[in-house]
Amino acid sequence: MKRGHVYELSFAGGPAHVLVISSDALNEQNKTATCVLVYPQRVREATLVDIPVGAPSSGTIVLGEFRTLSSARFTQDLGPVDERVMEAVEIGLRAVFDL
Repeated sequence: MKRGHVYELSFAGGPAHVLVISSDALNEQNKTATCVLVYPQRVREATLVDIPVGAPSSGTIVLGEFRTLSSARFTQDLGPVDERVMEAVEIGLRAVFDL
């Protein structure tokens, strides 16, 4: 599980896409990753905490909803988001946590 990559997950309600936001070192050490959901549609207009993404999964990254998930749930690495998207995520995370 790599930071900045979108993964497909296995959930009881069906597959979902998430963006990994935790560090690669922690992901490896704990066999878990902290993620944010990629909603399959545009939820709202772009803000600091709602970031549109087009690839590798199309939709909206919502930074206010975090989940720490075990590696067993990750079924497919869809690839990394664009550097600009990850920069927006980092800015949004600082805003969410008032850092």
